[in-house]
Parts: sequence; structure tokens; C-alpha cells
Amino acid sequence: MTKLKTKTPLIAWAPPSMVYPAGIPFRVRVEKLEEGNIGEMDGAARAISLSSLPEHKPLLKETLLHEYIHAILYVSGISQILEDRVEEGIVIALECQLSRMVNFDKLGER
Repeated sequence: MTKLKTKTPLIAWAPPSMVYPAGIPFRVRVEKLEEGNIGEMDGAARAISLSSLPEHKPLLKETLLHEYIHAILYVSGISQILEDRVEEGIVIALECQLSRMVNFDKLGER
């Protein structure tokens, strides 16, 4: 008699509720954002928001990393001296390289 092998159900990745860029706590929220926006970082509120739209779900890991890098630049004071387009270019360059090395399941750890 052969037993049927059951596949372990895949658990969908969910972002952590908190992240700690440069050791500073930032709340992570999944919510409706302005059209065309997948993520945003609010340094003053210490919050990162990610889009709740289903079509954006495959992009949430990289988007969280992108906003996390913005948060690092914010808490270090660097974002205050950079033009927006320069900061965005730096963040995109870092995100592209770091996304291959980051364990996304550990982003919420201190």
C-alpha cells in the first residue's frame, strides 16, 4: 500500500509589523495607498506603508527593502541633505544589489 504524499501548503510571506533600520523602530502597515504607489516611508511618523492591492503582493518584499533603505537614510540624517532624485537613485541601486542577499524573513528582527 502506498501512502499519498501531501504537499506542505505554502505559507504566503507577510511583512513584519515592525522593522528596525539603524536600530530605530518603524511600524510597517499594509494599507491602501495612492494610485500607482506601492510603498512609502514616513520618517517623522516612523512608519513604512505597503500597498494592500493584490496585484502588488509579488512586489512587497522588494518594496519593504526599498522603504527600509529610505528609513536608514532618514534616521542617519543623510536624506535631509540629498535631493529627492539623488536619494531615490541611491536607494534603487542599493535595493537592486541587496535584494539578492537579504533574508526577508529576518527584516523584522532587531
